[in-house]
Amino acid sequence: MRSSFFIIIQKQLERVILYARRLLTVRLKLTRRKLFFFCLSIFCILFVFLNIFFMFFFALHYKTEVLSTIPGKLFYPVYKDARRIIKFTLNLSYVFKMYGGGPIPEYYLSIDPADLKKLDDNLPDILDPAVLNGEKRAWLTGPFAVAVPAHFIYKDVDYDVEVRYRGDNASHWTRAKRSWQVTFKKKNPFFGTRTIKLIIPQDRKYFGEELNNYRARKLGLFPPDSQFVKLHINGVSYGVYFQIEDWTSSYLEKKQLPSNSNFYSPSDEMLYGEPSGSVIWGAVEYWNKKVRDTVTTFDNYGELDYLISLFNDVKAGKSGTYEKLKRIVDLDNFYKWNIITVMSGTDHQVGPNTRLFFNNSSGQFQFVPWDASFETKSGVVNAFSGTVASILLEDPHIALEQKKVLWNYVNDTDARADDLAYYDTLYAQFKAHFYADWKKADNNFTFDATAQRIRNFVINRPKQLSSLLQNNESNASVWFDARKRMMRLTIRVTNYSGLLLREIDISTDVNQTAQLYYDTNSNNLYDRDDALLARSTYNTEKGLLHFTMDNDVLLHAAFRFVDKPVEHNLFVVFQKEDRQLALDGVVLRAVNAVTGHPIEWYRMRYADVSTFDQIEESIATVPAFIAAHPGFIRRGQDIRLPAGDYYFDKTIIVPSNTTVWIDPGVSMRLAPSVSFVSYSPIIARGTEESPIRFMPARSGQPWGTVAIVQAGDATSTFSHAFIQGGSGDYVNGAFITGMLAVHRSNLVLDHSEIRDARADDGVNVKYGTVAIENSLFAGNSADGFDLDYGHGIVKNNRFMRNGSDGVEISGSSVFIYGNQILYSADSCVNVGEQSNNLVIANNVLERCAVGVTSKDLSAPVIIHNTIINNGVGLNSYQEKEIFGGASPRVYNSIVWNNEISVQDDTLSKTSIEFSTVEGGFPGTGNNQRKPDNSTTSVADIGDPAITLQWLGIDRVKVPMGLLENIPY
Repeated sequence: MRSSFFIIIQKQLERVILYARRLLTVRLKLTRRKLFFFCLSIFCILFVFLNIFFMFFFALHYKTEVLSTIPGKLFYPVYKDARRIIKFTLNLSYVFKMYGGGPIPEYYLSIDPADLKKLDDNLPDILDPAVLNGEKRAWLTGPFAVAVPAHFIYKDVDYDVEVRYRGDNASHWTRAKRSWQVTFKKKNPFFGTRTIKLIIPQDRKYFGEELNNYRARKLGLFPPDSQFVKLHINGVSYGVYFQIEDWTSSYLEKKQLPSNSNFYSPSDEMLYGEPSGSVIWGAVEYWNKKVRDTVTTFDNYGELDYLISLFNDVKAGKSGTYEKLKRIVDLDNFYKWNIITVMSGTDHQVGPNTRLFFNNSSGQFQFVPWDASFETKSGVVNAFSGTVASILLEDPHIALEQKKVLWNYVNDTDARADDLAYYDTLYAQFKAHFYADWKKADNNFTFDATAQRIRNFVINRPKQLSSLLQNNESNASVWFDARKRMMRLTIRVTNYSGLLLREIDISTDVNQTAQLYYDTNSNNLYDRDDALLARSTYNTEKGLLHFTMDNDVLLHAAFRFVDKPVEHNLFVVFQKEDRQLALDGVVLRAVNAVTGHPIEWYRMRYADVSTFDQIEESIATVPAFIAAHPGFIRRGQDIRLPAGDYYFDKTIIVPSNTTVWIDPGVSMRLAPSVSFVSYSPIIARGTEESPIRFMPARSGQPWGTVAIVQAGDATSTFSHAFIQGGSGDYVNGAFITGMLAVHRSNLVLDHSEIRDARADDGVNVKYGTVAIENSLFAGNSADGFDLDYGHGIVKNNRFMRNGSDGVEISGSSVFIYGNQILYSADSCVNVGEQSNNLVIANNVLERCAVGVTSKDLSAPVIIHNTIINNGVGLNSYQEKEIFGGASPRVYNSIVWNNEISVQDDTLSKTSIEFSTVEGGFPGTGNNQRKPDNSTTSVADIGDPAITLQWLGIDRVKVPMGLLENIPY
């Protein structure tokens, strides 16, 4: 697609030239003067067009395609000249800033013009695609690295030298100002140095590399000596250069390092054609030596070969390798060398730029800072792949120490201020020399912008890294399986620094011990390979299991910050089963592994993994159920439990597509927290002589629930049943709040006793039809009976001393008739969540906190009730904002001897007619006639029409209060 585009451009240019020629041949009546200006205009238009053309496409990285076309090659010199003119023009504005500046050494090179031409002619063709694309085959090595003799003069001292162009990247030698390497005679070195490199400062980000070297020296590293100098070649000033000494034994001696040691550098020749510089860690063949030891008579690469073999062992997961690496790598040196990389925002000094010194006095490798560069747009830390840094920092403990060293550096205010002051000093001292450098590729505006951009980065980079290291966000999940007495804590470390886990608290009423393990083999399973971290203690007063780590547990972060979070799993193994354990009572205390600041969990998630652990049983066949549960027998497709005493220590799950028949005389004792859950209807018809019993196996220790779930339209029946001492359960995703519970099917309950439930409800029905008759609900810890979103009848029952409501109705239509409800801690009857078509009739509601509570858009009809001796007789209000107030209607009733007769909030309104209300109440037929203590009705002064309307009972006269006697 690109080639087609440039062919079209080429053809259009050829047409423009042809058209111009035709214009010149046309016989126009023009004077020579007019013809001259016409041609000049055409030339200027073409000049401007071609410059815009080149500038745009160079900016869009189409340089190779443009220069491969005939117009591109033809007008490239024009483009270069235009660039020089533009640069010259822009630099003129800096003329008065070009004077002054600090002291700077000045070098003079004298090269024979023929030798200089030889150097120029030996360079690769700058229009070669390999040069334009920066391919390794066009690096200035091998046949391109030709040297010629020259004279080097400094302070009137003349040195015989050899010089050549240097630099792998073409930017070092494709322009007028080129990088040089100067080699002095062995007998006459330059201040003890045989080779110096004079590098165009643009390549080293002007003052950026010198700042890197300054930082390295402060950290105790040994970068090459460097300085800014001016260079003159054959009498022409080539401006400012960045001078660095070469890698020689003299360099080592000046750094007080053993000069009889190996100094390694990747081989440029071997890197030809390789896709990545990381191949240098594949074999010693990719390395050369800048300095070699003389310990052996041969050129020994043994120490480097061993280092590479250890890297391969790390990749292969061989244990014990990091201990060996810590022995042969100077980690303190590595941490500081890595700081230079991280502070510069780029990994430029790794790969081909790696410089590795083996200090044979300590037997350790040391890293030498070199060409770290600056990348001011980088936000990534440690973005290395396949390098020595990536391998070493894969070890969590090495990575942690590196981050601590980095943290100390970026938070050292003196060091930061000193770095910036040094950078500003360099700029102030040398900017005038750079302004006066007419040979540099950049104009002075670009030079200043680059210097300022790096300065801003020097200021902001420590802040960025400090913020990164301080980030405390991580997530945790708590997975609990009560049946297996196991808790898994999954901690997802998403910050850069990692975490140190110090303490864990688990709220529980069960006094027991537990052990904490770390998932050493990362298989997400508790097994024998996992490491014991701590044993718990139990605080009876606070109800806490407490773990304190003997040593801080490091939960490391990902080596590469952009990687996905690292998951760490810990297992808490409990001594005893605890089904009531509240997962949100688990507290993990950890700190940022680098800063020591406490971690605030970004997100905590909790999961009861036993939620569906019996799902297989719910879909089993009837024969499979019978085989798994001795005592039950099969009757066709049905399941039968014959009369007898039974003890169940595990939850029973009855599958669907059957019916469970429980014979009279069955006495079922259930162990703590054990339930009987059926996905099919249950028919439990006892007799007065042979009731059916569900009771705790151990006194005072509640069992679970008897529940029917997902049984469809079928009706379960419990007659002459005694259900006592159970609670609720959470089985296969069904949250069961009733000791007897029916979800999404129907229930008939008669002549039964529901006692001492330790759950939200004695009986709970959701989304079903009910008939609750002639039964006793007594001593339940919360509600006696609770109907959610259903309908039916509650008739002729007695509710005594229940811990919350006697009857609670939510979103349902039901007929509540002939019940005696006494001593409920909350309401005798509680109606809410828009319950309509609900009639409460002929009940005695006595000695409860509230006689009838109406709330949330419910509008019950309360007729022929005796509401006496309560805290509040009738209470109406809005509880949930999504609803509104309530509007109960009261007829033919007694509201007497309550501390408050009627109480409405501002959104609710109670209407009362033909009733006797202590203290009076507005409404038709109301009075304040005191009922006789021995009766639950007041004469025949009610309204028969209302009775007929709501109850269908036609009488000439009706009382206020009970219409009929109730069974109790």
